[in-house]
Amino acid sequence: MTEDDWERLDGWADTHRVLGAVDALNKVRGALSSDADGRPSPLLEGLLRLDALADEVIGDEDEARAAELFDLAEALSGQVFTLNQQLEAVEAMLEALAALRPEDDEV
Repeated sequence: MTEDDWERLDGWADTHRVLGAVDALNKVRGALSSDADGRPSPLLEGLLRLDALADEVIGDEDEARAAELFDLAEALSGQVFTLNQQLEAVEAMLEALAALRPEDDEV
């Protein structure tokens, strides 16, 4: 690595970026992990409920419960959107660091 390569890397070296990525992954993990008692995460429970509700609404042509199905889908979509933002922040941090790799690739 050249002196310029080291300077660019040093300029990037902000542990807050990496710790921010760790925090983001912890939030994602918390949203996806089972609790201490082994119960599935609220997101997983919601998706399982969505599946059962879809079967009921579609199978029974239950128009009255269709609103519940769509409301749940929208709520779950919002949760997934938030998790996706967390993962995109981690990806952006990693891409910024990877972009600093010297072109000569002698590292």
